[in-house]
Amino acid sequence: MSNLRVEKLQAGYDRRLVFQDLNFAVEEGKITTIIGPNGCGKSTLLKTMGRILRQKSGTVYLYDQDIRQLATQEIAQKLAVLPQNPVAPAELKVEELVAYGRFPYFNHGQRDAAADRQAVEWAIQMANIMHLRHRELSQLSGGERQRVWLAMALAQETAILLLDEPTTYLDMVHQLEVLTLIKHLNQMRKTTVVMVLHDINHAARFSHKIVAMKAGRIVAAGTPQTIVTAEVLRTVFHIDARIMMDPREGVPVCFSYDTIQSENLAAGVQA
Repeated sequence: MSNLRVEKLQAGYDRRLVFQDLNFAVEEGKITTIIGPNGCGKSTLLKTMGRILRQKSGTVYLYDQDIRQLATQEIAQKLAVLPQNPVAPAELKVEELVAYGRFPYFNHGQRDAAADRQAVEWAIQMANIMHLRHRELSQLSGGERQRVWLAMALAQETAILLLDEPTTYLDMVHQLEVLTLIKHLNQMRKTTVVMVLHDINHAARFSHKIVAMKAGRIVAAGTPQTIVTAEVLRTVFHIDARIMMDPREGVPVCFSYDTIQSENLAAGVQA
């Protein structure tokens, strides 16, 4: 089943089309990761599905309803989006920013204060930012701010979460913490997650399904075992990848690679 899908989607910026006639269905209750080279349309697809970017043609369906026909508040109660490089006033405190995730539940100025407090507290604990709650955003590192933004998205308590490069600015340990949190959220609440990642090995480890894009097209989609292969990575990234199976996680790992250009150059030098 799918609670979010696009049909014959065409989107872009001004007169430049990023993709057209694109069809894509998100599997409900699973983690789907979109991979691909820079400029291939990953973020554009995510923003269009979240109605941050308006499509030029085609349809985005949220629970079988045309997303253009839904009120913004109704969308925000079902779907949360964490874009790249979000901004907020630097003097805002962490707890205040997380509380903004509750705005979709304000009804003509009325609110359930107890439910809001519970959701904010849960999000702060899930994102492991309890020690930051009273600090201003200007006092945080890039990685800390990223976790605060993620907490705000969690406080929205939606069934669908769209994350555009959620590990940006994070070191290796914090990347694993965030991705483990996302996996735990999916397991605990069956949250449908669609995220964009650049790290192929993270995509393989933390996803049920991987979608590979290139030049505005979906060229392959399936399990990590079917996507993280030398053949697919050669097609999508133009690299010669060496793949092995991680015996602990049971997923493929790209442990080394060369660009096709450098491979051909080396062959020429040897000749």
